Amino acid sequence: MLAILGLLGRLAHLQLIQGPALLAQARQQHEFRSFNPPPQRYPIVDRSGNVLAIDQARFTLYAHPILFKQNRSAIAAELSPLLAQSPETLTEVFNQRETGMAVAKDLSEEVSRDIQALRHDGLELVPHLRRFYPQQDLFAGTVGYVDLEGKAQAGLEFSTEDHLLTL
Repeated sequence: MLAILGLLGRLAHLQLIQGPALLAQARQQHEFRSFNPPPQRYPIVDRSGNVLAIDQARFTLYAHPILFKQNRSAIAAELSPLLAQSPETLTEVFNQRETGMAVAKDLSEEVSRDIQALRHDGLELVPHLRRFYPQQDLFAGTVGYVDLEGKAQAGLEFSTEDHLLTL
């Protein structure tokens, strides 16, 4: 009887005294926070017109199998050639959780268009910008690079950052 009274007292304390504070904390945790993607940057081009650095749209594919209207293995079979993964591997990924798992990262625009053309519920493509250096290591010391947040770290990217950022 004493244990039941203790539990009822704790329940009353949580509901009546701490309730408003816990509700505010829960709302804050579930509140949508806007994601500020890194700003787009102008390309870096040499005097001959060769592109040394440029932003590219890339995509991450997320799966939400709970929303699939077809069999998971059928969707995996359709995605398999586009993602260069076996249908069995994709089916295993789909069976891990019901929602919110990253299936493939850094997909090109062409692949993302092909995935969108499949028109499957439960597949989500999230775009992001990635800085691409076509000359690779050839001018790396001069051009520099940006980190994953889009912040310049070295070279022309760093020294001319104010001029490279678009508004």
